Amino acid sequence: MTIPHVAISVGHRKGAQGARHGDLTEWLYNSVVAEMLKGALSERGLESVVVFRPDRASYRGSGDKRVRVGPYMRQVEAVAASGALVAIDLHLNAAESKWARGRLFLSSGSEGSLLLGSCLRASLNATVPAQDRGIEVRSVEQNGGPFLHLPPMPCILLEPWFLSNSEDRQDIVWYQAMYVEALADGLVSYFSTIGAL
Repeated sequence: MTIPHVAISVGHRKGAQGARHGDLTEWLYNSVVAEMLKGALSERGLESVVVFRPDRASYRGSGDKRVRVGPYMRQVEAVAASGALVAIDLHLNAAESKWARGRLFLSSGSEGSLLLGSCLRASLNATVPAQDRGIEVRSVEQNGGPFLHLPPMPCILLEPWFLSNSEDRQDIVWYQAMYVEALADGLVSYFSTIGAL
């Protein structure tokens, strides 16, 4: 079995699709982006695996030791088990204020995570128009923290646009192909930087 270079995690799930505006949802958009990115990485000679969040929890053990594992943690465990060299979690942002907009990278703060975030950030900033909100370090207890901290590989959670902002919504559609290519180029840059290519 080939070990993937990249685990592409699709934020949210079919039964709970995250941010929404009309027919466009966070999960639907990123499901398409993930498959496009898998193809773009393959064209660059990189292997990847797309990890979707299951709709149901699972249970482990029996009796007093029976433990519920929710859909989110099942996805985090699947990313960890993929053996990938890095992982990215694809999201879209939303806020009560219709003025909130811009691109944000979430990191565990580890050296590998910050380097991965920097390579992706540089590639996106050079290619895809958006307000750059930088790289934010999150603890394991914060939203997105388990994805960033629990898998053994460097991980980044990416929120490129606000679905709640009308200008960002326009960019989500207009720049989708450029976004995917920039992600792929940023990942190539990361692997080149660490001498893995």
